[in-house]
Amino acid sequence: MADPFPPTEARERRIGAWISGVAHAGLIASVALGGALFRAPQAPAIRMAPVETMSSVEFEAMAAASRGAGPVGD
Repeated sequence: MADPFPPTEARERRIGAWISGVAHAGLIASVALGGALFRAPQAPAIRMAPVETMSSVEFEAMAAASRGAGPVGD
């Protein structure tokens, strides 16, 4: 492979390229491994409400009271 830098400034440019490459690789690695790009968003807290179960007889009575007499579904 051909040398991309002329011989007169080869040493200085190589050092600069290595420093830049190492700095960029370190920055990319710290971002990728640190989770700044791939961190999951914080989910909101789940709100709970107290509930009770009711029998079909209790449901029929509640529905009949709200609609009038008669079974539900007729």
